[in-house]
Amino acid sequence: MNEKGIFSLALLLAFCTIYFSIIQQSLNNEALLQKAVIQTIKAEKADFIRSEIEINVEKIIIETVKDSLILGNKDPFIIKMQIAENLLYYFNEISNTKDNISCFIYDKTAKEKRKINQKEISDLISVNLNEGYDFLVEVTMHAGLLKNLEPSCEINFDDVAAFFKIKTDYTIWVN
Repeated sequence: MNEKGIFSLALLLAFCTIYFSIIQQSLNNEALLQKAVIQTIKAEKADFIRSEIEINVEKIIIETVKDSLILGNKDPFIIKMQIAENLLYYFNEISNTKDNISCFIYDKTAKEKRKINQKEISDLISVNLNEGYDFLVEVTMHAGLLKNLEPSCEINFDDVAAFFKIKTDYTIWVN
């Protein structure tokens, strides 16, 4: 072979190597893009469920207060216990029927999750009735005496998680 033939062969092999490297990198990028899209979908789904829980918690509180008032009940303690009972039922229902959701009381000081119960939820709720021009009920979720307790739910999809927490001094007004 002459020098031109050897050089041409070497050049052809170099271009082929570069071409196949580019193709392989393109395939790797495609796989990474697919993985990123799947992760994004999981994150969006987890966040959607978190939003649903937030809306449902607010709806439960509002409907419980309205139902109590319709029945003529204006005792803040009874309304508070009914709210706690309904929230506990909801949290247990979603924890027990959905494999990827767990609800609990999160203790920020001890950094631990505790089983959710009606007494603990009711201890975090205050109900104030304000009779005036418009009858107004104020429901506030406190975080306990040390401001360290949060009713929470964790939504998991494999390696993606979203958290719902009832924040300290979360307040709803119902009239």
